[in-house]
Amino acid sequence: MEIPISSRFHLVIDAFNCDSDKLGSKDELVKMIKDISELLNMKIISGPIVADGIEINPGLTAFAIIDFSHISIHTFTDKNEFCLDIFSCRQFDFSKLEDFIKKTFNLRKGQMFKSIVKYDEFDITYNWQNFSPKEYLNEYFDTLSNENKKILDWYREIYSNMAGSELLLEVGGGPTIYQFISAQDRVGSIYFTDYLESNLEEIKLLKENNGFCWDPFIEYVMEREQ
Repeated sequence: MEIPISSRFHLVIDAFNCDSDKLGSKDELVKMIKDISELLNMKIISGPIVADGIEINPGLTAFAIIDFSHISIHTFTDKNEFCLDIFSCRQFDFSKLEDFIKKTFNLRKGQMFKSIVKYDEFDITYNWQNFSPKEYLNEYFDTLSNENKKILDWYREIYSNMAGSELLLEVGGGPTIYQFISAQDRVGSIYFTDYLESNLEEIKLLKENNGFCWDPFIEYVMEREQ
């Protein structure tokens, strides 16, 4: 699956051994958020508001809603640390912000670390004890994607070198059959196994024409083999 390009920008800065007076001052945090919004040309819609931390995690939390998302600061006064989190749907100058934080807290090398949040695909995990083959198939194979086509082409090339008398054994095949489409005329027999009985039952449904619809996958392979 092709990962789309994100139009969101997210920067997290952690700083250590900071000026404890600034970390414990609500006025300083309010001023900092206002200065950051002005520096990065961000308009504050609501806030800044500052709340006290809890006894086991002393410090302050400052937050402001900006025109394109938010600015938040979390301080940890017992450790002289703070975390700055800025998320925006409009690009902003990371280097300006880094310079501002360094000068504000007089930070040196080894005191300040940044994390630019990257955009990645969210991986859906399944509870295998309650695994539903139908949900899995609908999630990953409801459409014939470009990625699916590449996989089908790969299998077609592999099977093209096999003689018709060979045996194909699939171990842990899950509830899918796309991996066999190009093999039906290339091997003598196909043995299908899986660890989950629910997956085997899903495969059996295909014999009754009551299983998952693989027609787009089969049609694609047939067109490629003509």
